[in-house]
Amino acid sequence: NLGMNYRPTENWKFTSNIGLAWRAPHVHELYSNGNELGSGMFVRGDSTMHSEKSTKWVTSIAYRNDFLDVRLDAYLQWVGGYIYDEPSHQYITVLSGSYPLFQYKQTDAFFRGIDIDLHFEPIKHLEYHILSSLIWANEQKTHAYLPYIPSARIDHDASLTDIKLGAFTGWLQVKHRFVFKQRHFDPARDLVSFTPPSYSLWGFEIGADWKISERNKLRIFISADNLFNKEYKEYTNRSRYYAHDMGRDIRCSIGWFF
Repeated sequence: NLGMNYRPTENWKFTSNIGLAWRAPHVHELYSNGNELGSGMFVRGDSTMHSEKSTKWVTSIAYRNDFLDVRLDAYLQWVGGYIYDEPSHQYITVLSGSYPLFQYKQTDAFFRGIDIDLHFEPIKHLEYHILSSLIWANEQKTHAYLPYIPSARIDHDASLTDIKLGAFTGWLQVKHRFVFKQRHFDPARDLVSFTPPSYSLWGFEIGADWKISERNKLRIFISADNLFNKEYKEYTNRSRYYAHDMGRDIRCSIGWFF
C-alpha cells in the first residue's frame, strides 16, 4: 500500500491510496462438481485457474463541522484473473432432478465505484444518515458487463436519541432502503433475460435503556425490516430464480449489561 492525506483546514481532509493484493482461488472455485446445497444449482469449478491480482486506487474527500459529517469515496480497481461463475445454459440431471449448470471462469476485469456517507444533526438528539453506493464492472477486453454486480442503492434513516422518560433513556429510528434496477446487465450471461425491478423497503427500531444500578443496565428494543411486507427480489441473490426475498421481519430483544 502507498497512500497520503492532506488537511488544508480543520474541516477538510483529502486522502488517496493505491494498493496491490493477491487472492488464491478457493477450493470451491477449483474443484466443485455437484449440486450446491440450498441454491438449486449444479456448480462446476476449474482446476486450472490462477490467483487473482488486484490494483486498487481509492481517493476520499471528507468534510466535518459541528452538525455535518460527509465523506465521498471514489475508486478504480483492475483485477487480473477475476474469478466468478455464470450459467452455461446447460442442465445437469441427477436423481433429485435437473439443475442449471454454473461454471467458474476467469477474466481481466475493471471495477469503479462511488460511495457517499453523510451524517447530519440539525438539532441536538435528531440525526439523519444517508449512505449510497454505486458500482460498475466490465471485462477489460470486451467491455461486456460482468454478472451479479450489485445495483445502485440508497440507505437512509432518521433517529431521535437520548429521549428521557423517567428512569429510561430511549431512542427511535425510522429507516428506508431504495435499490435500483440493475441495467448494466448482459442477458446472455444470466439464467433469465431480465433483472428484478427496483424496490423500496421501510423499517424502524424503538428501544430504551434502564439503568438499574451503577454497573447494571437493561436494554429493551423492537425492530422491524420490510415493515410493509413488500415482495421483492435482490439481483445478487441466486434464490431470486425461484422465490421472493425475505418478507416482514419483526424482532424483540432484551439485553442485560453488567
